[in-house]
Amino acid sequence: GSGSMKAGSRNGEGEGGGGCAIVGGNHTLVNNGDVTHLDQDMGGGTGCVVLTGNLVIEGNFGSFPELHRVVAIGGKLEVTATGFNTSDFSDLPNLANVGGDVLIDNTDMDSFELPALLVVAGNVAVTDNTFLSSVSLPVLDEVDGDVTFDSNTSLSCDDSQAIIDSIATIGGSTTNTGCF
Repeated sequence: GSGSMKAGSRNGEGEGGGGCAIVGGNHTLVNNGDVTHLDQDMGGGTGCVVLTGNLVIEGNFGSFPELHRVVAIGGKLEVTATGFNTSDFSDLPNLANVGGDVLIDNTDMDSFELPALLVVAGNVAVTDNTFLSSVSLPVLDEVDGDVTFDSNTSLSCDDSQAIIDSIATIGGSTTNTGCF
């Protein structure tokens, strides 16, 4: 769609600093109460948010509209052991920068997307996701560590290799195994 610029998506080259709420600490989301608590920490409202610590999602959820505000995570993003009510994870549409690792491990998701993710300062690992058949990282440009796709038995090797090939700068090694 031409001209449909989403609010909050114009944060330069993903610097995500100017004018955004800064929220410290690590956040692990296991139940809806944790999501509510994180929303309170973020101060409610609709402005952009930078989480300085880790964001770990390891519960059974539907969706997280509260996370749409997050433009940067200082620590790691980990999504693990999740029996999502929705099989598609698209709840971090404005996340541009991750200071640690991005770990997508042992989930029941069919699809996973981080449409604004530009830079990961750690590793990217997508592992042991039995049902995952679609991964979208369309603007990911730099991963300072390793990029690993392993044991995602529903994911085409061609698809995962295309993602690896699309990342301009990878500081470490790449692995693409356990696919079909």
